[in-house]
Amino acid sequence: MTRLFVAARPSAAVVEALHRVERSDLSGVRWVPPENWHVTVHFIGSADEARCAASLQALVAPAAEAVIGGRPGRLGADALVVPVDGLGSLAAKVRARFEGAGPRDNRPFVGHLTLARLRRRAACGVLAPFPTMGWRVDALGLLASEPGVVAYRTVAVVALGLS
Repeated sequence: MTRLFVAARPSAAVVEALHRVERSDLSGVRWVPPENWHVTVHFIGSADEARCAASLQALVAPAAEAVIGGRPGRLGADALVVPVDGLGSLAAKVRARFEGAGPRDNRPFVGHLTLARLRRRAACGVLAPFPTMGWRVDALGLLASEPGVVAYRTVAVVALGLS
């Protein structure tokens, strides 16, 4: 079953810095490949792709300044993440735009970029804080996650800051 979400991709400078994060080769740690690095702005779930693509294309919102950095930590039971700030207002606009598409998601927005998935591990050796870096989010993508497929598929993209 395909799951849809709206996401911001990190800048080239952030991607380069993420490549320098030390990755322990431990059992139970599945590192997210660079082509999947993103900040989920809104999770939609199972929904009609064409309808969601049209909703994203109709989004009018200003560009945003994202700031990544700080100590990696756990989010939920199995995600090792780096915090990302600055996207709360954008996330609220996107959530309002997609009201009624997919299952209702009442969780508050928590900006983050997932580095690894942890299975039955308390930690995985990433202890050093990630350097604080900012980047301009001037586009959002509607991405699809499909079972058994490693890379996300881009369904649609919208530019931000245009009116």
